Amino acid sequence: MRTARSRKWSSKPLQRFAAWLIRGAVLMLVALYAAWQPLAAAEVIYSYNSTIEVKPDSTLEVEEIIRVRAEGNRIRRGIFRDFPVRYPLKSGLLRYVGFKILEVKRDGQTEDWHQKPVGNVARIYIGNENQYLPRGDYTYTIRYRTTRQLRHFEDFDELYWNVTGNFWEFPIESATARIVLPDGAIANRLAAYVGRFGRQGSDFRMTREGNAHVFQTTRILDRYEGLTIAVGWPKGFVEVPGTGTKLWWQIWDNIGFAVLLVGVAGVAGFYTRTWVKIGQDPDQGTIIPLFRPPDGLSPAALSYLHYMGFASAGRGASKAFIAALMSLAAKGAIQINDAAGDISITKKDAPSDLPGGEKSIMRWLLGSRQTFAFEKKNGKTLVTARSKFRQAILNEYEGVFFRNNRGYFAAGIALSILCLVAFFVLQQPGEDLVGSIVFTLISATLGAIALALGLRRLMGWVPGGGSVLLGILLTIVGFVVLVPAGFITVFFADTVTRAAAFAVGLLAIMGVSFFYLLRAVTPAGRDVMDAIEGFKLYLSVAEEQRLNMSGAPGMSQQLFERYLPFAIALGVEKPWAEAFEAFLARTVPEPERRHYRPRWYSGSSWDSASFGRATSTMVSSMSSSMASAMPTQSSSGSGGGGFSGGGGGGGGGGGW
Repeated sequence: MRTARSRKWSSKPLQRFAAWLIRGAVLMLVALYAAWQPLAAAEVIYSYNSTIEVKPDSTLEVEEIIRVRAEGNRIRRGIFRDFPVRYPLKSGLLRYVGFKILEVKRDGQTEDWHQKPVGNVARIYIGNENQYLPRGDYTYTIRYRTTRQLRHFEDFDELYWNVTGNFWEFPIESATARIVLPDGAIANRLAAYVGRFGRQGSDFRMTREGNAHVFQTTRILDRYEGLTIAVGWPKGFVEVPGTGTKLWWQIWDNIGFAVLLVGVAGVAGFYTRTWVKIGQDPDQGTIIPLFRPPDGLSPAALSYLHYMGFASAGRGASKAFIAALMSLAAKGAIQINDAAGDISITKKDAPSDLPGGEKSIMRWLLGSRQTFAFEKKNGKTLVTARSKFRQAILNEYEGVFFRNNRGYFAAGIALSILCLVAFFVLQQPGEDLVGSIVFTLISATLGAIALALGLRRLMGWVPGGGSVLLGILLTIVGFVVLVPAGFITVFFADTVTRAAAFAVGLLAIMGVSFFYLLRAVTPAGRDVMDAIEGFKLYLSVAEEQRLNMSGAPGMSQQLFERYLPFAIALGVEKPWAEAFEAFLARTVPEPERRHYRPRWYSGSSWDSASFGRATSTMVSSMSSSMASAMPTQSSSGSGGGGFSGGGGGGGGGGGW
């Protein structure tokens, strides 16, 4: 009994072990089946057979027979085939090849297809977008003609052809290329390359069938691997394009670049011809001090003519607008009140014979009001008044004494923009070239503006002069912005990028330059401009120099206040006030008695100890107050030197 019981108990571990083995085997089989199932259902290209026939006219007729497995993953409606039609060259130029679909079939029957450009390739979608394929195996046939694919050397011609392309989404189990040469041509240079782009794998075998050479891969091509072949044969069997034809092809392939160069030359010719015709100023006369402003010109008009526009007073208003306010104050029409920088004006007795600009201020800034404060709540009124003021000045003087010729300038800018648009549309440059052009355009524009502003000051071309220190600073900034752009373009870019960037930069520089050059003084305006310069010279000199001027009127409080608006208009209020201060020091020796404040001004900005600084501070305070009152705007090969992926053809494909 014990023996039987012992045997019975000893058999249980064996039974448990056997059960464990059975369960483990079942689980392993399930796991293996689960792992095998996706592989069995993988979408794949079973075979990729291509026949490339070289025609005597150098065209190629290609038939590709592609047998695939569709599982409804990527291949739902059919497949697509990418064929390169545009090749960027090392020089930066482009080369196009001809490409025309002749026939598309699925399983021997004509199939729907449509073509779409995608970057440098023509993408052929095979299938109907409204029809899904059942799971299964399908054979697609694509026949097409392509031109400009052969390479012509001194002693031989060559077909260097990427058979499958290196960018298929599926593995290719077998790839075959059959090359048919023209009658009588015998290949004397043969090579093939297998693998990813740039590789020189030799996993292929090569056979000959009559005048055809057949290349076949000897292993499965993984995703993004391909087969490339190179076949060379003696000269005389295919047409070779002449030099003129090649040149025409190059021009036509890069028509956008050609249009850009011709357009830049055209814009330069337009600007130059226009400047010669209407942009040259009459010769300046001799400038002598004049002791009164030109007849009939208000301070605002004087400023507009002198600066040939509405020059900024600093931070919110034009010199002309502030000069008009000062003129109204000096005439007793308004009182200026300054409470620690908060400016307001009060209406007083306005003369009836006010000039147009000053009259518009009284109407639109004050109107029925007794007082106007330069603060936010009155911002819209201030904007309206400034606009009406400018329009009043323009109505009287625009085009009379000088012409901005903005219409001609706008035409030049429009031509420049048209050149750029034509270049981008026709050339379709790559990202690198676009980046270089945009960088050059921005840097050339900003650099040219800074350089122009600086050099015009240093060379005395700015109406009214300008700070020499600011001129030096702007000139340096201009060079700092321009030089890096030129350096990067010249030393780190290909030939075409250099030329395109240079052309675009030239457009920007011409635009900035002719903005100033096209502006011209009229013959009638030359005398007035010279008279303004003479009057400014008088307002700018020191008191001791003024005493030596024959015929100069004696300085007085009345003279100072009468001409102060003109001095502000011309940007020389500080030397004019300092001359008055020197006059008071000479005529009133006792400092304690030397107090002066304009009768039309009250506030904290005036400093009796320094009239020059006080006057500048008063003008600056008015400009700042106007700026703060303005509304805030919202801003919104066959010789063995080739590689897989080289040559013509190529591309790739996938499912859709």
